[in-house]
Amino acid sequence: MGYSGDIGQARDVAAEAAEATGRAAPDIRYVIPKEGALRWIDLVAIPKDARHPGNAHAFVDYLMTPEVIAAITDHVAYANANTAATALVDAEIAADPGVYPSEEVRARLVDPVSLPDDVQRQRVRAWTAIKSGR
Repeated sequence: MGYSGDIGQARDVAAEAAEATGRAAPDIRYVIPKEGALRWIDLVAIPKDARHPGNAHAFVDYLMTPEVIAAITDHVAYANANTAATALVDAEIAADPGVYPSEEVRARLVDPVSLPDDVQRQRVRAWTAIKSGR
């Protein structure tokens, strides 16, 4: 279980290692369950008390330039929100349904909800137990 970009990066590293050693690359894929999953987003935020908000806005504008954000997507395998950049993204990444899910799959994604503190603590404990094997 992991984030789509992290899984893509792991796949690429494993493929490079396999090529270097002459072994077959493992089949590593990011898959969204047919039942759906949590919707994910990335964001760039500017604190309301930023010292130089104009510079921050200029930087965000630069990041969202189609050529720049497409290059970032190619490097990290995370989708971006600039539809004008999609044609510039590596074709394999742009066609990867784990990075850019279809409308049908997106319809099955749900927004996360805030849980009460006691339930959130139980969730963290359970996930920690899963990850640590205890």
